[in-house]
Amino acid sequence: MYVNEWFSGRKKAMLDDFIVGTVDHLLLMALKQKHLMLRHLGFSKKVVIIDEVHAYDAYMGQYLYMVLQWLGAYKVPTIILSATLPIERRKDLMKYYLKGRGIKEKDIGNFDFLKAESYPLLTFSKGSEVESFSDFQEEKEKKVTLYQLDEENLVDTVKSLGKNGAVIGIIVNTVGRAQRITKDLLEAFPEEEVHLLHSRFIDTDRIKKEEELLKKIGKNAERPKRFIVVGTQVIEQSLDIDFDLMISDLCPVDLLIQRIGRLHRHKIERPKEHSEARLYLMGISESFDFEKGSRRVYGDYLLIKTQCALGKSISIPRDISPLVQEVYGEWNPSLAPDLRKKYEESKEKQNETLDKQKRKAEGFRLDKPKLECSDEISLNGLLDNTYIDSEELCQAKVRDIGSSIEVIAVKKYGAGYGLFQEQKDISEELSKASIARKLACQTLRLGESIIHMEKDKEDNKEEDLIRYLEDYNRRELPEWQNEAWLKGSLGLIFDENNDFPLKNIVLHYDEKFGLQWHKKEV
Repeated sequence: MYVNEWFSGRKKAMLDDFIVGTVDHLLLMALKQKHLMLRHLGFSKKVVIIDEVHAYDAYMGQYLYMVLQWLGAYKVPTIILSATLPIERRKDLMKYYLKGRGIKEKDIGNFDFLKAESYPLLTFSKGSEVESFSDFQEEKEKKVTLYQLDEENLVDTVKSLGKNGAVIGIIVNTVGRAQRITKDLLEAFPEEEVHLLHSRFIDTDRIKKEEELLKKIGKNAERPKRFIVVGTQVIEQSLDIDFDLMISDLCPVDLLIQRIGRLHRHKIERPKEHSEARLYLMGISESFDFEKGSRRVYGDYLLIKTQCALGKSISIPRDISPLVQEVYGEWNPSLAPDLRKKYEESKEKQNETLDKQKRKAEGFRLDKPKLECSDEISLNGLLDNTYIDSEELCQAKVRDIGSSIEVIAVKKYGAGYGLFQEQKDISEELSKASIARKLACQTLRLGESIIHMEKDKEDNKEEDLIRYLEDYNRRELPEWQNEAWLKGSLGLIFDENNDFPLKNIVLHYDEKFGLQWHKKEV
């Protein structure tokens, strides 16, 4: 009997009773794509929990709002979690879910409750009514003192602050900066005292690095005397580790608070000089000329508002909601005329970017749920003969500007290929499910700087690169299309030197630094 590929290998996971995945798997529910009704079937009988929702940009938000409408229409209990959620985002999330239940905004009772700035705050719907609960046990305040730090003084500052021992966390906004800072630190500290973590490691390597961190500086860990962790945004999300001292790039205030969540996280004995929580901020600019990578990731507007909103300290949790609402609300900082002009320009550019993201999301986004005469929801005709048939293009469509493309990274061994860690040719063993599954776990993300490596700024860069990689896979890895666990995946075979030529650049993978790249020599 023929079994459809969707029911075999990794694709059937969506139909399991319990699943854990990335937000992409949920957002694909709002994308016009093959097998759409089976994805909806997978979610329609579950309780859906969406974590770290503050981290989704406006583009992803358009897919999330549509997903919430469908979950509401299916009457799926949905729980959304965030420690730093702006009021307007909270209102939108509730509004779209109830819209799916057939309730218009004007008919939502007690909708003004969503303006509450309490923290912690639980907001929930009961039919067409919205209720809030904030009567939680009061937490002990954690005061974090803020200091400004110039990047050229970073290594000397780490030397000074860690001379008597400390676990120091350094969180920056781009992978390239994290790699460069790590190299600088390795010239001043022993290799075993410096740890790098970011999103451009092969997933199995990244998991090992996270496990190592948890063993060294997680809860109840036997902490080393001195340990320096350099990382990117992956550290600010759902990683239960504890720093005695933190250094961070300036970033939007909600994300900065998430990072602070790893500073003095647990009640433990610390070096005397680090008994008080301190955060050193890099990238502060009195003229609003921020670091190039930070501007690319977050834009000037939120960086300006965050810098202006911050004082000399932050009290957690008391200041969380007021700061988030101030930066994401209508508040405008008082500025000198020349800075006011920069601020207004950044605000206009931010609004243009948000509008562009919203329009771009509409192209392949599913329409809202419609009821048939029997009051049953129908997916009939929603694709209108227009859908995406490439898995990797689906992933790219629910994230703006192709922020990353997922590939499976293998290394050349003899006439075949295998895992980086095992140094063994497994290319003839793909028929074994255990081998195919192990290969499917060797995922690696090509970031935005790689996707947009060429000088022109065309909007379809990610699609062009995906098509290029699909052609490569048809030539070099055609056998993958016959394996349930690998079909539809994009593979890269790195050579014996861990290099892979990609158009006009060369990718290089290093177990210490992760994925790096440089332009080909002419």
